Amino acid sequence: MRKLHNIKGFETISVWYDNSLTAGRNFDDEIKDSIKKSDAFVLLVTPDLATEGNYVQTTEYPFARENGKTVIPVEATPTDVKCFETLYPGSERPVPIDNQASLRDAFINKLKLCVIDEPVSNERVYFLGLAYYSGNGVERDYSRALRLLETVAEGHDFVALHACFPLCDYYGDGLTAKTDYKKAYYYRMRIIVLSEQLLGPEHHDTAIAYFHMTNLCEKRCDFEQASKWGIMATKVCEKAFGAEHPETAATYLLTGNVLINKGDYAQALIWLEKSHEIYEKTLGTNHPKTVTTYGSLSTAYCFLGNFTKALKYSHKTLAVYEEFYGKIDPRTAMIYQNIGGIYNGLRDYPAALEWLDKALISQQKAFISDEHRDIAITCNTLSVVFANLKQNKNALKAVKRAFLINVRTLGMSHPDTIKTQESMTNILATMRLQKVMKIIVWVSFVFLIGIIVYALLK
Repeated sequence: MRKLHNIKGFETISVWYDNSLTAGRNFDDEIKDSIKKSDAFVLLVTPDLATEGNYVQTTEYPFARENGKTVIPVEATPTDVKCFETLYPGSERPVPIDNQASLRDAFINKLKLCVIDEPVSNERVYFLGLAYYSGNGVERDYSRALRLLETVAEGHDFVALHACFPLCDYYGDGLTAKTDYKKAYYYRMRIIVLSEQLLGPEHHDTAIAYFHMTNLCEKRCDFEQASKWGIMATKVCEKAFGAEHPETAATYLLTGNVLINKGDYAQALIWLEKSHEIYEKTLGTNHPKTVTTYGSLSTAYCFLGNFTKALKYSHKTLAVYEEFYGKIDPRTAMIYQNIGGIYNGLRDYPAALEWLDKALISQQKAFISDEHRDIAITCNTLSVVFANLKQNKNALKAVKRAFLINVRTLGMSHPDTIKTQESMTNILATMRLQKVMKIIVWVSFVFLIGIIVYALLK
């Protein structure tokens, strides 16, 4: 499909093939239904297709001909043409797949595709980008999707606004590609600018744009900016939804998380409890959003030294997260990580390692790249636990990994990168000191033995 879509003007053509079959449905019926809906039936010619008795030869091809479909044979790999023509009577000589000019002419002549050279509207480019992004009707092709969506996102209308959302997800969440917070920030800013222009600064969707920017700034560890956008989101949400609305509660929760990262744990607790009360009142005790507050409350209590309460809230969160999201999910992994941190605070280091290992396994399976910020946080916590266990080689390995991820995702000058670099320096200094101490002990021991031997000989 990619070869077909690379031909000039063919990007807008939707292609159905057997990878699109839906589990649980009758494949024979689904294939026939797709052939009926199509404008053309493309025979992808390979030696396997030229083998008598295959499904295409016995079922698909005759069905396409019976339904008056235009058949276009395309040779994917060299095949015995005579054998092919015998098995597929009425078909023309296959067009080589690598000959783009012939392939283009074949489709245009057969299907009278005169519209492929016509300009495509921004709205159509947007939907086309979404199709390639999700693999809906075409192959999933992120590079093509990004090119299309990024083009549309530079506009000044609602189509441009909507095009920014998948771009933010792609660059910011790390689930489909390596995180690129600079690009994610750019498109979050585009959403804010367009929302303010098209909807107004006090519209509830603009407030949600501020909210998501707060979240991104928190991921980037830019807590001053996160605090600024969080305040703006809270003000607009309180005005648009009211103080007791779940959307407003979400801004209180985010404000609490920002305050945790800024080290103001007592103040964070006030915002988090406020958020929790609203969620519990409006959505119920076991709603995922209510449960999210447990995780943040757990973190706040952990930093305040109340590990018993922290552990209680973390396990409450975990029970729901594992049921809703499964064990291999960034949100569940973060709870594993929090529990590991709590056990470290309780000085139960074996339990801390067990939970942090679970977090790392979940994150490495959930994220497409091993260079995600969440993995850096887990590795940094692991290094602390290993250092507490006097396992300095393991501590150095873990903090070095965290440092390299921070350099790539945050840059050398970022406070978190500097902190991990300082941790590496401290661990190396401890290891050198231990080495020197071993030498001193060994020299002292040899010297002592020498004195004893000398005394005995004398």
